Amino acid sequence: MPVERSQLSALCLRTWDILFNEGGDRDKLGRGWIWEDQVEPCITQNHVFRATPFRHEKGWSIFLSQWGNSYGRDYFEAGGKQTTNLASINKSVLKALPVPICSPAEQAEIVRILDSRLEAADMLEAEIDAALTRADALRQSILKKAFSGHLVPQDPGDEPATTLLARIKAERGKTNRPTRKKTPA
Repeated sequence: MPVERSQLSALCLRTWDILFNEGGDRDKLGRGWIWEDQVEPCITQNHVFRATPFRHEKGWSIFLSQWGNSYGRDYFEAGGKQTTNLASINKSVLKALPVPICSPAEQAEIVRILDSRLEAADMLEAEIDAALTRADALRQSILKKAFSGHLVPQDPGDEPATTLLARIKAERGKTNRPTRKKTPA
């Protein structure tokens, strides 16, 4: 994105800036994370808001980001505007996000608790994904066995599936199907 050199330093992201999502799905409004100088120099595009916290420290930035991603979810959904397919927030809504001011020790404890719960949620999500994969494989295996006649023992009163299929093929071969004449288009 072209930027005037004179504006570059004001627009560049700084370590521990917090990036918030401006628009998209309603449940994703305000979601974001902290900037850790992954690319330098870097500026945001217009669908990402940058917040530079007054305490420019990693722990405070993580706290603010996690606060916005947890408590802020309902706040941003309520304050968001919806068009046909797109929800969005503006800077006024972002600036008005209520944030508790706590001591560094309280902030560290809140971040520790949130990290622990987010890690547990990630582990549960991985377990659910693995269980769904196993369930799908089991379903495929059951269907394969069912269609190959191996799911239940053969009923002595029924003819074997191979015999039945051979009989159906033979009957189909005996009947002459009328052919359709092609009509010119």
